[in-house]
Amino acid sequence: AAARVVVESLRPATINLRVTVVVEFLKYFHSNLPAGKLNDYNSEILLSKLANTKFTIRSTHSRPIALSAENCREMSAKLCSAHRVMFIWAISTGLRISSILSVTLKNYNSIQRRDGGGFIEVPAKGGKWIKVFLTRHVIDVTDKYIRIERKLLELRADQKKSTKTNSLFLNMNGSAINRGCYYAAYQRACKSLNIKSHPHQTRTTFASFMERTLRVYA
Repeated sequence: AAARVVVESLRPATINLRVTVVVEFLKYFHSNLPAGKLNDYNSEILLSKLANTKFTIRSTHSRPIALSAENCREMSAKLCSAHRVMFIWAISTGLRISSILSVTLKNYNSIQRRDGGGFIEVPAKGGKWIKVFLTRHVIDVTDKYIRIERKLLELRADQKKSTKTNSLFLNMNGSAINRGCYYAAYQRACKSLNIKSHPHQTRTTFASFMERTLRVYA
């Protein structure tokens, strides 16, 4: 099967790590190569040079690890309808967008609620299920979305005779939102607010906040 080529933007530290792995392999390969095995003189010189070269990628324009509290408030105010609720879920739980999109209305209604919030089980990467805590604020925002905006979107889907979906988050046609739709809305909001960010950054923002909070308690 043909190899799948994935083009993605990587942080300098990630690039350096991957290059180091390649260089270390070349060192191992070159040092363990049987004498006379490699007859191509140019290839042998190339391997020798690569194996003894240190590569370092530096960048002074790397994206901040976490969004600021002000940026989070601005993004929440700029995004609309389900996109806003999804952003609040992402920033408050650290969940991947794919996991948030997989939440169904039935799944959400199964939350064992308490005054301070409640736990919900959602599918995660690798086919696993994880238990996530939703704060009172997240639940309140989601409940309001279900009662008003999602209900209107369901009625719109009924009028268009679209196939009904049990997905918690719906697009303007009353169908389930996909990741591309959310990413596009996120980037439009960032551009409008002049914020450099990526949807995945909500995970690092959540992790950074939790690390600071737990350090205080520690």
